[in-house]
Amino acid sequence: FVKDYRDYIYYPTEGYYLELNTNLEESNKFKFIYYNAKIDLQYYKKLSNRWFFGSSLKIATSFKNNKAYIKDNAIGYGNINITGYELYVMDGQHYITFNNHIKFNILPKKIVHLNFIKGWRRFNKPFFSIYAKFLYDVGYVIQKEKSLAKLNNNTYSNKFLFGYGVSLDILTYYDIILNYGYSINNKGKGNFVFGFRVPIS
Repeated sequence: FVKDYRDYIYYPTEGYYLELNTNLEESNKFKFIYYNAKIDLQYYKKLSNRWFFGSSLKIATSFKNNKAYIKDNAIGYGNINITGYELYVMDGQHYITFNNHIKFNILPKKIVHLNFIKGWRRFNKPFFSIYAKFLYDVGYVIQKEKSLAKLNNNTYSNKFLFGYGVSLDILTYYDIILNYGYSINNKGKGNFVFGFRVPIS
């Protein structure tokens, strides 16, 4: 179930998004059983002409048998992440993340005319927009299989996690987003982060 009222799917600044998802998998005469349920709630608000606020809450729970341990994917997989933990993954059966940011539009949408590219209207007028962003995230992963946590040296499961950072986001045509920033987690470890995102159709 999805309700999407965001103004821009790939880089929203206003609106909200709600997704409720449930999934059941089984195979080999129920020797492999896995069930999960997820909630994804996002909220975006324009604070002023150039200031914006965004918040996202993701919650997931799962139930499985021992054969389905490969499904214990929590923070660090897909779009489930925490600022400051970009280089880590946390496995577990249940997780929650709460991501927040405030961003400032440094450069409003600006169109660049590339007159030397003639006859290609779709390419000779690219646009750019630049945002500065401050992020603060928290999260928690529950790993009930203590033996797996110890075996994989996954010391970040079953612990409160938080991180914060700053970034510079550059948006351009065809929904391409370039990101460069610096983040720190509650272990005191900092990382320079570079991202390049292109929508997949």
